[in-house]
Amino acid sequence: MNTGRRFTLSPWRSLLLALALGAGAGAGADGAWQPALMDPALLAAYIEEGENVPYILYVGPRALFDQGHITGAIYVGPASLEEGLQRLAEVVKNWPSNASIVVYCGCCPWSTCPNLPPADRKLRALGFTNVRMLDTPTNLSLDWINKNYPTSY
Repeated sequence: MNTGRRFTLSPWRSLLLALALGAGAGAGADGAWQPALMDPALLAAYIEEGENVPYILYVGPRALFDQGHITGAIYVGPASLEEGLQRLAEVVKNWPSNASIVVYCGCCPWSTCPNLPPADRKLRALGFTNVRMLDTPTNLSLDWINKNYPTSY
């Protein structure tokens, strides 16, 4: 609900908040992929309230998408395949570079997913600056659907 109240953060507090929320992706000290993550409960709240809803991109297999996907998600296809990356570029080609984007697959934990790192790298190479991966430590079924978050079939 929008109460009309606004608040601002100092640049210092904004930086601390961004760091706490995991803003920005990159490589860790060991060179491993370190994405910015979106909390599922927060994304569900955005969808349910209908405000501040980011673009939601699904970058996994079609069969899983058809079994149940996050309400409002756009099917892209497996980003581990060149065709998926091409479709990803096509889907986002007219979006502003600061668009809020959440990417998910859900076939497995985000940390071992073959589709998320290529999607993240592609979006960043295209100039997108506000890209987050959905934090699914197990899979979409357990970390989203079983929690009764907004799902379409």
